[in-house]
Amino acid sequence: MAQMRTLERVLEARINLLNNEKNAEVKEDCAFCRSLDCDIIFALLLIGVIACLLILILFFWLKGVLSYEEIFRKEALECDHIFDSSIPEGEFQLPMLPPSATISEQISRPEGPKNFQCIYTFVAAPKQRVKLNFEQFQLAGTAGNCETEYVDIYSELEEPDDDLLSAAFGGRYCGSISPYVRISLNRVIVLVFHSRTASNQRNGIKFRGRYAFISDAPYQVGEKVPPGKCDFVIDSKHKKRGTILSPTYPGTYPKNFRCTYLLNGKTGQRIRLLFRDFDIYFGGEHCPYDSLTVYDGPTNKHPIIRKICGLQQSMVIYSFGPNTFIEFNTTNPAKADPRGYSLDYEFSNRYVNVLKLMDNQLGITHLRGSECDLLIRSNRETTHYIHSPEYPLMYPANTTCTFIIDGLQGEQNLEEVILTFEKFAVLTETIDSTNLIHSKHSSVDYDNGDNDNNNDNNDNDDNEPCSTSYVGIAFVPASIKSVLSFGEESNYDVTLCDRLQDGSHALGPYISDGPRM
Repeated sequence: MAQMRTLERVLEARINLLNNEKNAEVKEDCAFCRSLDCDIIFALLLIGVIACLLILILFFWLKGVLSYEEIFRKEALECDHIFDSSIPEGEFQLPMLPPSATISEQISRPEGPKNFQCIYTFVAAPKQRVKLNFEQFQLAGTAGNCETEYVDIYSELEEPDDDLLSAAFGGRYCGSISPYVRISLNRVIVLVFHSRTASNQRNGIKFRGRYAFISDAPYQVGEKVPPGKCDFVIDSKHKKRGTILSPTYPGTYPKNFRCTYLLNGKTGQRIRLLFRDFDIYFGGEHCPYDSLTVYDGPTNKHPIIRKICGLQQSMVIYSFGPNTFIEFNTTNPAKADPRGYSLDYEFSNRYVNVLKLMDNQLGITHLRGSECDLLIRSNRETTHYIHSPEYPLMYPANTTCTFIIDGLQGEQNLEEVILTFEKFAVLTETIDSTNLIHSKHSSVDYDNGDNDNNNDNNDNDDNEPCSTSYVGIAFVPASIKSVLSFGEESNYDVTLCDRLQDGSHALGPYISDGPRM
């Protein structure tokens, strides 16, 4: 029993010891946990403070950026302008000065954004176009090196909200050379000014000019042929004469563009084209880039009368028959600003009937594009007959016909041309009946047909009796070259006028110095 009680005490003591150790461990664990929780809470608080500071920093930074963008947006909005047809014409400039400001005033702004853009939009009413004329232009940079400042022009837009990125680009300009006159293809022009300089460096007038909203009617030269933007049919039944303008004349014409004009006359009519003004980019002798091609017929499959580029004025072209097809093609070859063309056309049956003038003779051909110029070619000692238009009736007024007579020329053939008049009556208003022949050469021996320079008795260079109507003959190579240059003054070897009687020595023969007369 004693041993049992002793064992119970030992067990009880052992249990108490274990309980005490357990309680001690629990106390240690709680202290450690409390210490660990404090560290975590402190770290979390520190992170929270840092996060708050970062949020505050980000807030103020964003506020500054937004304020900066707001300033930029405000400046851009103040710069953008829309000009509409409610004011038919006026001035535009960059910057746009307040109404009370003078031209010499400069608008100063604090240091602002370096990448700056300003948009001017010109919107015409329906059936109107926009015309811009730059009077002052002073931007940084030089032509071909527009890095700092430049103006982009978009003149082919159909609506003011068209996407500029996909629109046809009309050109980029900088430096001191202003763009040429601009006329919209439709009814909208947009100018976009770009600058990469600070705003305080953009003081002063960058460019200035005038705008006007003009009628679209002159550009509708005939009946429009869909779906093309610039394809027309002009019929003499509706209009016998008129003017054909390039798509944006006298403004710079569009690049990579095409126009066609079909002129339809009545049977017996011919078409006369007068080039009043012509300025198309000259890319070479055969006009490989921009060109205006005139065809002698109703399509571009017919013979070409002439393919033209460069500068031309007062040039005249005639069709052979009642139809002419005109084709205008542009590319993107140069940075020039050519203005295009202004052509007068007329349908008429009063122009020379070339078929009647040729009289179905072999070896006689019409020089295409002329009213009545003929080329007469020899077929080995042949005889040809030429006559004035409408012969034996009165010849038409204000008519010039050139007859080029070519004999054979080769190693075994060298012909000369012998010209003899059978009938001659070319009347002039100021005629001196005592001097019917005006000759560059001293005399012409009509009895034997030889040209003679030894006698000066008949030389009368100071007197020009044939002032209005005459026949000029060139049989010397230098004179022939002068005549065929089609200058204002031709140097003829002999000039005849008035009525010559049968048997008169003035009727010839005239003999050429070579194979041509």
